[in-house]
Amino acid sequence: MTFVLCCLISTKTVFQKMKIVVEEPSSFALIKHGTSIKMALDLISKENLNPSVSNMLNAAIRNSERLNSIISDILDFSKLQSGKMTFNLMDIDPSESARDAVDSMKAWSSSKSVAINLVIEDNLPKIYADKRRTEQVIINLLSNSLKFTPSGGKIDISIKRGSDALSGFIFFSIS
Repeated sequence: MTFVLCCLISTKTVFQKMKIVVEEPSSFALIKHGTSIKMALDLISKENLNPSVSNMLNAAIRNSERLNSIISDILDFSKLQSGKMTFNLMDIDPSESARDAVDSMKAWSSSKSVAINLVIEDNLPKIYADKRRTEQVIINLLSNSLKFTPSGGKIDISIKRGSDALSGFIFFSIS
């Protein structure tokens, strides 16, 4: 099954409907506690554990990583809303960003027995974007795809040039 998501939303409308304000002290606490939990789980994972405990621990580690990602997304949204979000724009290779995003999701896709198939059009030009944010978007889409893809399924990612009126664009597609 292929899903196509098109979003044409006024930024002003989104911000009017969804107000999130995160103050600096609370954002530090969120990050600190999330990191502490993840570090503790990582330390425990180095112990010699029986398989069922190890499986539960691995699930807890993945969940703590997802929680940290959600915290990061909330903080990013708050920065964007307040006008404090910074972007590091530069010429980047869209293929490299997609490969890095896929690599970061391999452990989870393997644990679910979900194949990720990456198809990249030859000789794509560089794009002017924030590499970290581009990868973050791809990872978020992959994460959502992994949540809803059954064990043994597959996720296809393609990167290609637009055609006709959209020839100046690069498209990332996940299905």
